[in-house]
Amino acid sequence: MHVPVLKTVAALATLAALVLPAPAQATDARSQNILLVIADDLGVDKVGAYAADTDPTYASTAQYLPETPTIDLLAESGVRFTDAWANPACSPTRASLFTGRLPLRHGVGQAIGKSGSTSLGLDETTIAQVMADAGYATGLFGKWHLGDGETPSDWAEGESWDDHLGETVGVQYPPVALGWSKFQGTIADLDVGTWAGYYDYMEVVAVPRWGGWLVADASSEYATQATTQAALSWIEKQTGPWFATVSYHAPHTPFQPPPAGCGYNESAKTPSADAAVYKLMVECMDEQLGELLDSIAGLQNTVVIFVGDNGTDDKVAEGVFADGRGKGTLYETGVRVPLVVADGHDYLNTLGVSGLSSAGVWNSRVANPNRTSDDLVHVADLFATIGALGGGDTRSGDDAASLVPVLSDTGTFERGPIASEMYGASLGTLALRRGDYKLLVTATMAEGSACRSKYELFNVVDDRFEQTNLYHRSPTEAARMILSLDELAASAPGSWIDVPDCSES
Repeated sequence: MHVPVLKTVAALATLAALVLPAPAQATDARSQNILLVIADDLGVDKVGAYAADTDPTYASTAQYLPETPTIDLLAESGVRFTDAWANPACSPTRASLFTGRLPLRHGVGQAIGKSGSTSLGLDETTIAQVMADAGYATGLFGKWHLGDGETPSDWAEGESWDDHLGETVGVQYPPVALGWSKFQGTIADLDVGTWAGYYDYMEVVAVPRWGGWLVADASSEYATQATTQAALSWIEKQTGPWFATVSYHAPHTPFQPPPAGCGYNESAKTPSADAAVYKLMVECMDEQLGELLDSIAGLQNTVVIFVGDNGTDDKVAEGVFADGRGKGTLYETGVRVPLVVADGHDYLNTLGVSGLSSAGVWNSRVANPNRTSDDLVHVADLFATIGALGGGDTRSGDDAASLVPVLSDTGTFERGPIASEMYGASLGTLALRRGDYKLLVTATMAEGSACRSKYELFNVVDDRFEQTNLYHRSPTEAARMILSLDELAASAPGSWIDVPDCSES
């Protein structure tokens, strides 16, 4: 396997010097840095460490399975969660991760920009605010996609950021207003408006300084590489504990091959098939993740979290995963995502960096690395987990449970059912997982009256690809799951799912 970084003995020695600050820094849990990395549209089917989990033949037969040595090495160095859920689209997942709340509470039910979509409210408490209150510097780099914020009052009607590139503009911009002390990235996806994608996009730099909040300008630097460099530039300036969110656009559309030198397969940078381009984009992102990790001074004192925001796009799925149930659906291929948590010390140890101090001295937060967990977890749980790692107050995260007991391997992880959802003005879908079983339901709005219907029930342990609907075959289990659904709806009165069955209306 080709590891993209640390290719020489000299490089290993250089990194060892970078990652060995004074041991006394690590005795306080709050001094531990936290790096959160989010991949866009990357399901478990496109990560080497996960590829064989649900279908043993897939990993050996898939034509376009990317090489992901950095992610795989993280998994080997920490805990790989095999039953982690996201919401089925980008914006709802990010809103849940950042707030510890489900869409039925925070209101972001679908991708921002779609008809009837709602931005993340400025009254929400984000993990950035929690960490800032705990004494951390906070930065977000890459994709935001949770709303545009205010429009400057002195702009003429019809004007947009395109008309004010390069200007310092004083407006309330969401990432900074919601707790990040530095934001550098894009407002939404890369292929919107007049912008053409990874080599042509509008980049925003926002900081809460007097005289202006942000500058928006055109960029032609490949977005995956630009995100890495922006994060590194900020991280290297920090003198105290930091929490960095690195939100890669890759491998989301548009499918555009990375530049030469980014990735592992230099022989074919202009393939015609979307799946082949997607493969190169994932490999470039994985290589950039390696670059990011190798360049962080003090990585030994950093907890690294890697997660996908939803399942893989059906356009590039293959084999058993090409079932038309990927991104945008509540089926397993749409919501099951890679989630890995590793301690930087263990990552470096696995990589072979010599001269590291003992894990005990460095207060490693991940015990017994190189293990998997089949606990049912949700991206919202990262809100409580990151807060717990940093000593922050996460009581606002109604739907989040800390994964620290799993990471420490000393306690019992306790949480109720997990849910995933997506909804708009006239239609909503929700999946609920409890134990081995998963319930799907649809809610429709007709003539002002909403109701629930179209129930499906699956045993996703025995039937991971959800081929056999047990709703009418297992009435006792169906009733138990609907009771859990009703309890969830009752916890959010007035939400889109808090409606009766259609047969009762």
